[in-house]
Amino acid sequence: MAYATTMPDWNVGFAQGMAHWVHNGSALIQGLSDFAEQHTHTGTADGAQVAAGGYAALSIDDADLAANAVTTAKITDANVTAAKLATGAKTFTHMALLTLAADDAATLAVPVFVSPGTVTFSAISLVTPTQIVGADTNYFTLTAYNGGTVGTTATAIGTLTMNAAGGTILAKSIKALTTAGGTLTTGQIVTVSKGTVGSGLQLPAGCQIVVKYTLVS
Repeated sequence: MAYATTMPDWNVGFAQGMAHWVHNGSALIQGLSDFAEQHTHTGTADGAQVAAGGYAALSIDDADLAANAVTTAKITDANVTAAKLATGAKTFTHMALLTLAADDAATLAVPVFVSPGTVTFSAISLVTPTQIVGADTNYFTLTAYNGGTVGTTATAIGTLTMNAAGGTILAKSIKALTTAGGTLTTGQIVTVSKGTVGSGLQLPAGCQIVVKYTLVS
C-alpha cells in the first residue's frame, strides 16, 4: 500500500484513512488512521499567527463592554448590606453650630444632630473659635443628651466641665466631651445644654459640636 508522505496538519487533526506518522520507540513509521481525531490546542497567538492560520482576530468593542458592565440596576438592594460595606466608608463626622447664648438657661437644650439610621457614636466634641481657659470659681458645663425623636428626653450621653481641671481649649481646636459612646436609632436627636457655676464662663459665639458616628443600618 502506498502512503501519502504529507504530514497531517496537527493544528486541525486528521480524518479516518489519512496517512500519518507514528513513532514506535526507535523510528518513525507510517500508517493509516482507523478513526478521526480532532486536535484542540490552547495557548496564545499573536496577529501574525492568527493571520497565517486564517482565523479572524477576536475583538471586544465598547458596545460589548457596555452590555456586560456592572451597573447600579444590576445590583439588587438585597445584596447591599452594611456588613459588605467597608468600615471606613460607614464612619462619618457631623458638625453643627452650637447656638447657646451666655444667658441661656440650663434647661434649654438645642438640637445638634439627628440620627439618619441606627448608629453608634464614639465621640462628641466641642470646637471653639477662640480660646477658653477653665476656672474653678466661675465656669460652664455642657451636657449632651439623647433627646429621643422629639428632642425632649434628658438621657445624658456626654459631659464637659470647663473648670480648672477641664483645662484650656485653644482657639480652633477640639475638646472631647466625656462619653462612653452608645447607640442611636433612626430619628433620635442629640441635644446640648449649658450649665453655669458661679457667674459662669463665656461660651464664645460660633462654637460647634462635632458628633463622630458609625452607620450600622
